[in-house]
Amino acid sequence: MSAPRRELLQWLLRNKGKDTVLNALGCTLAELKAGGYTAAEVKYLGFTAAELKAGGYMAAELKYFGYTIADLKAGGYTLADLKAGGFTAAELKAGGFTAAELKAGGYTAAELKYWGFMAAELKAAGYMAAELKAGGYTLTQLKAGGYMTAELKYWGFMAAELKAAGFTAAELKAGGYTIAELKAGGYMAAELKFLPHPWRG
Repeated sequence: MSAPRRELLQWLLRNKGKDTVLNALGCTLAELKAGGYTAAEVKYLGFTAAELKAGGYMAAELKYFGYTIADLKAGGYTLADLKAGGFTAAELKAGGFTAAELKAGGYTAAELKYWGFMAAELKAAGYMAAELKAGGYTLTQLKAGGYMTAELKYWGFMAAELKAAGFTAAELKAGGYTIAELKAGGYMAAELKFLPHPWRG
């Protein structure tokens, strides 16, 4: 598109309204994009995020030119679109996406940890203890996040690991650990004597 025609079209769009002008010219938003109009220019001319999506603009283009996550969500861009567009998990969280939505969108526990998500948020979103361990969360963080000893035992955590994270013998007993596992994990006889009778030697 030549510079004079581009300037004329910009003037018409600003002063006559996009729908009137585009209908008169038989020009679509996709053609404007093909002609080199950026997301910033068409936003200035009054096009919504939904119209830009329909016209072929990618989330990355809209992000670069100042559209918010709320704009893009309202315009029909999916979480996958936003992730591909370069939005971080922290930005998506600030934009209203939950940890559960991010999980459904393919984010790993390690990614969410990097962007400051707490273990409790991941637990509520359905992440397993093993995923958090693989993602770099400590057992102390898992304990604070509400993961119970039964789940930790299921995913192969050893009694010694749980002891180091501050779990009591009673908590391990409730999670199904045996007296032999507690002993191997470093729990002393004094810690075991207050357990229910079947657990005392």
